[in-house]
Amino acid sequence: MTGRHTAVRDALFAEDALSLIHTTSRGYPRAVNNLALQSLAAACATGKNLVDDTSARAAVSEVVD
Repeated sequence: MTGRHTAVRDALFAEDALSLIHTTSRGYPRAVNNLALQSLAAACATGKNLVDDTSARAAVSEVVD
């Protein structure tokens, strides 16, 4: 199965986290990468398997401030 009909089984990022990362980074690839990496670290530190809004916000405060 390929294309639009492929299901995502093991998503790492929740939709709200992706939206926050995209908005904050203004779409710049390096900023997206930095925020995604920090979001993954924040999620891992709290024992989560999914980067949620809380993890993404922690990354934004760490990287942007």
